[in-house]
Amino acid sequence: MALFAMPPEFAEADWERPNPPPQNNDLNSVRAEGGRQDTDADSVCRVCGAEIAPDIKANNQSDFINITPADKLLLTIGLSDGDFRGGNADWWLLANTPFGWYHYQAEDGAWAFGAEYGHQGPLFDFVGFNVLDAPLPAGVYTIYFGVDTVMDGSLDLDQAHYDTVKVHITEQQNPDMITNRLGMAFVHIEPGEFMMGSPWYKPCRSDNERRHEVILEQGYYMQTTEVTQAQWQAVMGNNPSYFDDCGRRCPVETVSWFDAQDFIDVLNDMGEGTYRLPTEAEWEYACRAGSTTAFANGKITGTSCNIDPNLDAMGWYYGNSNNKTHPVGQKQANAWDLYDMHGNVWEWCQDWFADYPTYSLRNPKGPSYGTYRVLRGGSWNQNARFCRSACRFSLLPSYKNIYTGFRLVLTPAH
Repeated sequence: MALFAMPPEFAEADWERPNPPPQNNDLNSVRAEGGRQDTDADSVCRVCGAEIAPDIKANNQSDFINITPADKLLLTIGLSDGDFRGGNADWWLLANTPFGWYHYQAEDGAWAFGAEYGHQGPLFDFVGFNVLDAPLPAGVYTIYFGVDTVMDGSLDLDQAHYDTVKVHITEQQNPDMITNRLGMAFVHIEPGEFMMGSPWYKPCRSDNERRHEVILEQGYYMQTTEVTQAQWQAVMGNNPSYFDDCGRRCPVETVSWFDAQDFIDVLNDMGEGTYRLPTEAEWEYACRAGSTTAFANGKITGTSCNIDPNLDAMGWYYGNSNNKTHPVGQKQANAWDLYDMHGNVWEWCQDWFADYPTYSLRNPKGPSYGTYRVLRGGSWNQNARFCRSACRFSLLPSYKNIYTGFRLVLTPAH
């Protein structure tokens, strides 16, 4: 059962915190203390005392909770003390929401728009029920449970008790996946630490892969595939790829580091967030996806470093590509749902190329200047050695060829 359905006359731009329903007393200003309330300060409360004390909780919290649209909301209403259970009374549930007042219709088990009171019936403790099973807009929702023992079908605050609970619905901070209007999907990569590079004794390694600890303190969104020819065409209005007959889902190639920056500038103007190339550390951390082996799915199984069955499963390279690129996302993803991190096209990173240090690094971004920019991942024409998670390559940022492409990192707009 959904908690609220936004009425059609309320457009998103019209959402405002509404005024309280028309009563002599403002419900927002009245909070029952222990279930007993003397609203006119005359020391008389017709149903006060021990006989009745309404109680409402949200997810077992009696005052205030924070949840996201993805969370369930469990409301529990009942009587916290006294022996009035089972007796007849007017009772009601109201909710002040970002888009209007709602009331609970007990006979239908549903919420309806507007502030109405006076469901007449016996009082009893409700078993908790889920009332939020659909996403709701962010905002503060104040929910009221009131009881009036005078059976006249109306609300008189002098003869009613009520209890409230506030529910603050916040935007989900880190959804697992974000897809933009161009269909570019980005998966959330949690912060963490890993050993970057490769041990000196591993086969097929290069001397520029000195192993060192890296700590990434901020999560980020990594594109699940390389940028495709269709995505480039949609943003830039052209297709520079040599393999333009490969198909719209093939990676764009024959792009320089500078070309990638031009693509990013135009994409950022669309207002859906901030795009950039990954740092070299972010790239390897995401490629490994928690693994410590040559490929995300295992080690190099042979000694020639040319053909490898583990790589066959994860990427397009010299051993299986038939000398061309292939549509993205056809091979096995790594444990973090990233495709083609091994092979297909080399991927530009943001960093200038430099030797690794011997010490631990925290959030590294590479040197502040240099001659060559970093590329990672290998390509369709490389052997297994160059498609390892730790393998590094570099080119002048102005250089482009049929082996070079890229993928992006996204910082979402808030």
